[in-house]
Amino acid sequence: MKYLIICFAAMLSQYVYATDYVSATAGLWGTASTWSPSGVPTTADNVTISHSITTSTSGLAVTNCVIISGGSLTLSGNLTVSGTLGLMAGYIEMTSGTVLSLGTGKTAIGSLSINLGNLKGTGTFRRWFSDGSNYAINDNHTLFPMSDGTNYRWIWVAGYFGTGGTISMRYNDAATVTAVNHSADYATYVNRYNANWVISYSGLAAASNIYVQIMEAGMPGINDKNDLNITLASGAANGLRATPSTEGSSYILGRHSTMSLADLNQTYYIASKSGSPLPVELTSFTAEIAEKSVELKWKTATETNNYGFEIQRSDVSPQQSGNIWSKIGFVEGNGTTNAPKSYSFIDKSANGKTSYRLKQIDRDGKFEYSQTVEVTAASTPKEFALEQNYPNPFNPTTAISYQLSAFSFTTLKIYDAIGREVATLVNEVKEAGSYSAQFDGTKLSSGLYFYKLTTNQFSSIRKMLLLK
Repeated sequence: MKYLIICFAAMLSQYVYATDYVSATAGLWGTASTWSPSGVPTTADNVTISHSITTSTSGLAVTNCVIISGGSLTLSGNLTVSGTLGLMAGYIEMTSGTVLSLGTGKTAIGSLSINLGNLKGTGTFRRWFSDGSNYAINDNHTLFPMSDGTNYRWIWVAGYFGTGGTISMRYNDAATVTAVNHSADYATYVNRYNANWVISYSGLAAASNIYVQIMEAGMPGINDKNDLNITLASGAANGLRATPSTEGSSYILGRHSTMSLADLNQTYYIASKSGSPLPVELTSFTAEIAEKSVELKWKTATETNNYGFEIQRSDVSPQQSGNIWSKIGFVEGNGTTNAPKSYSFIDKSANGKTSYRLKQIDRDGKFEYSQTVEVTAASTPKEFALEQNYPNPFNPTTAISYQLSAFSFTTLKIYDAIGREVATLVNEVKEAGSYSAQFDGTKLSSGLYFYKLTTNQFSSIRKMLLLK
């Protein structure tokens, strides 16, 4: 049985119960002695949350709500905070379709106090603005502290509103990009990050000096903040571009001056120039067992500055505490393209439980890893074989794959061009199976080398070239 622990930091002024209102394995909401086990308040004066709790779908109204270290509140229904919303740490997760409202009207707009906390999820955060007030940028009164759960995606909406009302914000996270080609502020933007901020307003009128500002962190592939701009889905946004700035590791972008209320019913994106290519969008990566091999397949939706994919493998064993990755191949990328592309690679030496990943490399040397896929290749080779090393030529490491069709004492040795043994990679009894050995030529000179596989029933020799 799960127990709900209920505590509070300040005495609540009224006791209104709702059966199963909060469901969680641990939580702090009032005191255990204040509320019955089957009921918690639907309305309250002060709530301090320091554990993870989830609301029901029936909605909640509080005067002051503070999230502190270790706390999180997941909304299954709407939440209205009429006084102060405090995000000292932790987060409020707004699930799809839910609304977090700060304030109850033009004369009761509430306040936001924030330190390290944030809002996440696909729900909506709605704030009230009063009549005849001039709201400044970089002010908590104009902040919507959205996030992707890890990185800031904060946005401010400032300006003068002769008639007050509400502004609502929804953040849709995405780690993908779309290639675009549009001009704005005397520059051409070629990529659009697909994360977006959806703004809408209600009741506002007689507006002027509208300013929209976004602070983002964690966006990959950015070389220079000056390559970024706030845009619409298919073109430039209204307003003048503010000079980008930084705060810690975050970039701050803005549009201002010539914006109108119509610009508060928009969806905004961040776009980049060619100097800051956004990443390759990998849409799938799979591994399939063939008769004597494993076939890897992957697809991209778009590519920017893509040099190619290094294929890496880890042979997992019970004695291995962590994955040790080795390069087994390389597939050239398609540079910059907005068209979907398909790739494949066949690993002929997989044996047993094997993990694979891709190292996607940009032409400027930057790289990212894909997720890991795992297969179990249990087939026994039908013959002995020694494969050509890969890569070849190499510098300084290469992989040598071989197959054993029977239990055998096995050696794999490296020789220089005049027949001197320079390394022994394998010298032991091995079961039938497919294997791969790594050779490191760091301490050797450039030149032609030979590698020889010897078993009780088989011997083969091949040559390889070390180029430094």
